[in-house]
Parts: sequence; C-alpha cells; structure tokens
Amino acid sequence: MRSIVAMCAVVCVLAAAGVAGPIELGTGEHLANLLVNFKDGANYWFSVPFNPGQTAADAWLRADDLSSMELAYDSYSFGVFINSIAYDGHSNNGYQGGEDWWHQWQRGSVESSWGAGMGISADTLSDGCWDALVYGSANPPEAPEPCTMALLACGGAGVVAARRTARQHSVSSQGGRG
Repeated sequence: MRSIVAMCAVVCVLAAAGVAGPIELGTGEHLANLLVNFKDGANYWFSVPFNPGQTAADAWLRADDLSSMELAYDSYSFGVFINSIAYDGHSNNGYQGGEDWWHQWQRGSVESSWGAGMGISADTLSDGCWDALVYGSANPPEAPEPCTMALLACGGAGVVAARRTARQHSVSSQGGRG
C-alpha cells in the first residue's frame, strides 16, 4: 500500500509540475492556451502570455517566436492564414484534400464547450481562453489532460489496494481460511 501511495505522490507531483502538461512560453498577467492536434495523433498544449486586445493570430505568432514551433503562414488584408505547423518531429502542411487542412476551434475556458473559430485574426483573446488548430479532422480537439489521467490512475490504484487490504484482513480474521 505504501508503494502505491508513494507512486501516486510522484505521479501527482510530476503532473502538477507540468510534465506532459502545458509548454509554458512565458509568464504574465494574461495567459492563453494554444492547442495543436497533428494528424498523426500528436497533441501539444502551449501557455502563451498576451496583452489585452490581442488576437489568436498574435498568440500563434508569439508561440512561433518563443518555441521551436515552426509556422508557415500568409498575411492578407483580412488577417493571417496558417498553412503549416511543425513541432517536435511532427508536421502538417497546407490543404491536402478532404479534411486535411487546419481547422480552428476555440473556447473561453476549460469548462466551456469547443466552438468553431471565426479565424485566428478575428478571435480576440481573453484570460484562460483556448485556441486550437486541428489537422485532418473536423472534430473538436483532443486536449491533453495529464492531471486528470494521473488522478484517475491514483484513484484506481487506491481502490485495488483497499480491496487487497480488505481481503487480507478477512483471511487473517478467519484463521487463515479463504
């Protein structure tokens, strides 16, 4: 039982420390969350500081400047259009037919539902908001949630340990009979 508690403590500390969580690209009074879902299933979550009045395009370009993310984009009179994103060995580029293009999604907070964005240059950021680009699927993004998974794993381990302890107690109180 002690080893399970110790393992859960380590998992929770690592999850709280941001391991497999957001890639923090700075600190500030206002933070936006950017999420990239590549077609191969790789997902990355970036936390980006911003100033009031900035758009999702500003946050994506800042993430490009502050990380090893590589964006290829075009600027038009109506705003920025992202053609390709590459990060950590994953990349998707341009329109390849069907759903193979970057779909934009947004939500105001982690509790909100995802909705289709109006375009990264039209969507104004708010503190704690989420902007996501998903390639190859018209479905809402899959957000990595390491803390939730860590807590579920710890809860499951606790239930298993409690059942084992109850069984061992039952066997010992019956004089060794099962």
